[in-house]
Amino acid sequence: MLTYDKSMYRTAVYAQVLTKKILEGKAPKNILIISSQKNLVLSGRSFHTSPKSCRRRLLSYLNAIALQTGFREFDIPFNRQQLADYLNLERTNISKELSHMKDEGLIEYRKSHFKLLKAD
Repeated sequence: MLTYDKSMYRTAVYAQVLTKKILEGKAPKNILIISSQKNLVLSGRSFHTSPKSCRRRLLSYLNAIALQTGFREFDIPFNRQQLADYLNLERTNISKELSHMKDEGLIEYRKSHFKLLKAD
């Protein structure tokens, strides 16, 4: 007797939808869009990790988020450790540099909420 498996059913439905999209010519366009977006994300990360100093990496990332959102005040999707991992830095160095930047009046922040005050 055949048992009902929801995941097998979903996989079969997904395969049918994908086959239909391929036949309609929509899948290649969607795949191209997805791969382009992934490429932009990976390029952005390499752009942010290329500067040598902790400050430059932080400013590169924070300025990019400000440009994406269109606002100088925004939330980032990382906590300190995740930000450190993303920028290939130590968490303690990020915390120290953020404190220095805050003392110098460049930024204000609270947890993952940032406000850019003036250019470096």
